Amino acid sequence: IVAIDCGIRSVELVNYAHSLNIDFIICDHHLPGKTLPEAVAVLDPKKNECTYPFKELSGCGIALKLSQALNQNSTFWPDDYFLEFVDLAAVSTCCDIVPMVGENRILVQFGLDKLNTAPRLGLKTLLYGADNQAHQPLSVTDIVFKIGPRINAAGRIKSARSAVELLISDDFELAKEYSAALNELNTQRGALDSSITEEAFNLIRKEKDYDNKFTTVVYSPLWHKGVVGIVASRLIEKFYRPTLVLTDADEYIGGSARSIDKVDVHEALTLCADLLSQFGGHSHAAGLKLKPENLEAFKQRFDEAVSTMITREDLKPIYWYETEWGIELVNEKLLENIQRFSPFGPQNMEPVFLAKGVYDTGLGRTMGKDHDHLRLNLVSAKRNDPITAIGFKLGQHYTKINSGKPFNMLYTVGLNYFNGQSSLQLEIKDIKFEA
Repeated sequence: IVAIDCGIRSVELVNYAHSLNIDFIICDHHLPGKTLPEAVAVLDPKKNECTYPFKELSGCGIALKLSQALNQNSTFWPDDYFLEFVDLAAVSTCCDIVPMVGENRILVQFGLDKLNTAPRLGLKTLLYGADNQAHQPLSVTDIVFKIGPRINAAGRIKSARSAVELLISDDFELAKEYSAALNELNTQRGALDSSITEEAFNLIRKEKDYDNKFTTVVYSPLWHKGVVGIVASRLIEKFYRPTLVLTDADEYIGGSARSIDKVDVHEALTLCADLLSQFGGHSHAAGLKLKPENLEAFKQRFDEAVSTMITREDLKPIYWYETEWGIELVNEKLLENIQRFSPFGPQNMEPVFLAKGVYDTGLGRTMGKDHDHLRLNLVSAKRNDPITAIGFKLGQHYTKINSGKPFNMLYTVGLNYFNGQSSLQLEIKDIKFEA
């Protein structure tokens, strides 16, 4: 059995398999415990004795390394084999939110090249099912928000087998069927995500003394275990504190943890280890199981653990920017220079700029079913030629913006594709109105 992206802490299970003469190879990138499983091989660059020079590969990045080693004497070795599967490794690297530095940047760059020039059949049909226009170059953002959720939806809602069949398919009609199935499962996942998130909001609103806590922990036996991680991320967007979303998992309570800057959630769970039946993960995300009778004690201990790591001020998100850069300075040359630093991701984030005194021409509007996004045409005292800008989850500012009130904003620079044409477009990250 080859375990990918899991297994490093499954000591008892792997040892039991060993007693039945079942061999395990573990490819994992999560932090190991004090004892390693009794496997034939444990490939994890984070284990103490591992000498591999790059420590931040995704689980599938490590699987690629194993497959390269097993095929080093084949006709594919070295470059052809790497290029044959680098697109899959790139999808994993982007979606697993690992640092976009070192070897990961190489995997993603070559993977994007393949996805944009000669995508494998399964990913090609999945992309067009996700409304990706043929002329629009695929980006890290597209992988994270279009490819990743659809592949993940299969395992979260039903079975991951359909996603695997799609990725290895060489039959166009079958690939279309699998893609359609994944899109349907993704729609179901979205509906579950929305309903569970709203239920979680209601639980938090009713919770006594919530404002004095450092963490969010919500539990319902009825929630679907396949989407609790997504819901945890949604709650962080709303309340910005380390978050656990829990539901029933057989005779246990299980769920997912997500964290904020300055809190290593894996370390916080380690401080509660005696109350947990199982846990694993890394600094920003983890999974856990515990007995129902330990839930209340665990909630209190987890909050106490996090309270030792941060202050109240750390529960307010901080938005960082590189420098003040007025919108009159935004042009194609700037974007060209920015893209030299891509692909972007954790630890190599897209540069964010500050612009002051901008305002909408009056043609701006809200977008989305709930009108929670912005689409604006911005000018300033130094720029009369409007530039398009979008702002996700910033629709609450529209009334003030529409009144002509100037504001300061943090933004990134990108391209908008429409009808085969591309044009400069800003993405607004945050808005603050001038006094």
